[in-house]
Amino acid sequence: MDYQKLFTGDVMPIAGYYGPIASYRDKACLYTTLNYLEDKYFQMLVDCGLNLINTVDCDYTEEPENFMKTMDLCEKFGLGIFIKDRALETMEGEQNIIERMKAYSNYECFAGIRVIDEPGTPYYPDPERCGCPTRPLAEYGKIAKKLNDIPGLLGYVNLYPYYTGLRAVTFEDYKRYVLEYCERVPNLKVLSYDHYVFDEYDYKAFYNNMSFIRDVAREHNVPFWAYLQCGGQWNRRGMTSLPIFPADGEFYWNGNVTLAMGARGIQYFPTIAPHGDSINEKGEIDPCRNGLIAADGSATPWYYMAMNFNKQIAAVDEVLMNAEHIGILPVGETAKDDTACVSCIVDGSGYRELNNVIAENGALVGCFDYRGKTALYVVNYDMKNTRNITLQFDREYEYETICAAGRENHTGAVCKLALTKGDATLLVIK
Repeated sequence: MDYQKLFTGDVMPIAGYYGPIASYRDKACLYTTLNYLEDKYFQMLVDCGLNLINTVDCDYTEEPENFMKTMDLCEKFGLGIFIKDRALETMEGEQNIIERMKAYSNYECFAGIRVIDEPGTPYYPDPERCGCPTRPLAEYGKIAKKLNDIPGLLGYVNLYPYYTGLRAVTFEDYKRYVLEYCERVPNLKVLSYDHYVFDEYDYKAFYNNMSFIRDVAREHNVPFWAYLQCGGQWNRRGMTSLPIFPADGEFYWNGNVTLAMGARGIQYFPTIAPHGDSINEKGEIDPCRNGLIAADGSATPWYYMAMNFNKQIAAVDEVLMNAEHIGILPVGETAKDDTACVSCIVDGSGYRELNNVIAENGALVGCFDYRGKTALYVVNYDMKNTRNITLQFDREYEYETICAAGRENHTGAVCKLALTKGDATLLVIK
């Protein structure tokens, strides 16, 4: 699979972090007691709507048999995959790398090389709590550059987010961190990061982070990919289980405002919940802690939320993947306050043919140029209730509304929408 197909086609990448592996225990913790290298788990991911696995803890250098079985299953079920091959880290010379990859690069499912997750520097993130020395940005940036230099090959790196809760760093440190990565990887092909807004419920930090990533991606003419949070309570073994979070309205809001901000790739964490992050205070597996697929192999509440949201993506991605993101139009005090630091806010109360938006409890409108046409991604900002949103145009137009429920053609100077909690509709003016 040429990485270009992930960016230039009509289908949006919908990826999962922690794909299926065989039962495995490392020195630090029990990862899984289940063997996920079975048809039913790959079928679950396909049924959920995923089309890409961006990380699977199975290295070709260490587990060639399980690695090739994973490739065969991805091929069978039509799932793209970024693979791990540690030998490539120290290998030099384009032809040597190409020769090494021949064992798996002829698979249609092969999408690229997973280089590293969250590389760090001495100044970011908080040196008191991160493992930066084990994942140095300087080292892994060099590896990503080497791989990206090869035509048709993508070296996938996912960057840290910015949280206000980090003790020893500032947003200026974060910006320096991201820009350093871009300097070390000048042949950037995608910009990926993970910010889990429901860990802190700090919406301003969430938008500030995404706005900066969006701007850097635009400067480098590459897409940006963001993560959606599938539960929480990870890395807290034995912690008393909390009520399910994010709830469904929060989950849909998270995904829809991310699309409204111009993301061209959605990623889920965790896809399969690690065993060690799924144990409650009684020592039992809690399938309502995190993951699309729980540590006991069952579908979690977030599995069905993701399935619903992926149907929305499938309905709108042809437009969004072929449109230029212009900016956002926040409506209502809450949305305006949350997005105060966003750089791409559209001036005034409208955009092109759109004169005004009236929303019962706020809205966020993503504004796009779709092959010369106006496209509006309208999000209900209320995460708990269905709300009415009215769009007023400068005159009567033909327009199409697109969402998971279907496509409809309309004519008029006003568009009235009733959107469920956190839901959205795409509108294209003809």
